[in-house]
Amino acid sequence: MSGTPLSMPVRVLLAAAMSLSGVLVTAWLVWPEPTEAETIACFIEETGTWSNRHARTGDISRVQVESQCKGNKLVHRVRVLTKCAPRDCTWGWAAGAKKSGGRFVATFSTYSAYRYFQMEVTGNHALVSVTYDYHDERKEDEAASFRMVRDD
Repeated sequence: MSGTPLSMPVRVLLAAAMSLSGVLVTAWLVWPEPTEAETIACFIEETGTWSNRHARTGDISRVQVESQCKGNKLVHRVRVLTKCAPRDCTWGWAAGAKKSGGRFVATFSTYSAYRYFQMEVTGNHALVSVTYDYHDERKEDEAASFRMVRDD
């Protein structure tokens, strides 16, 4: 061996460091993977992109639901697009909420109406209902429902 021999304290420190690194590697290798519940805890079944494959002009054509954990709270937002030409129109993003009974709801305030959105999911299908509460008192309020299919 060439070079200067290591003093006893340096050898002890080096051995301790190597031992510690071995413990850390072993701990990393045997650390349990998060359970499925922990992995999906920041998502709800509505999370994702949904499409209405039979949308006509003015119908809801696509719904995007995003969920994320902020601190120890689960927050959601939803964007609704309607079939328009030359591209789909959007109502923008609104905060969403999961209600008892499994309903997912949001309220969109647009230039012409309040739009009360409701979504109920069964597997890869969803029923989306919307009630239009028009700002113009001369226009009668409306309601519509659409069947959606999960894209992702």
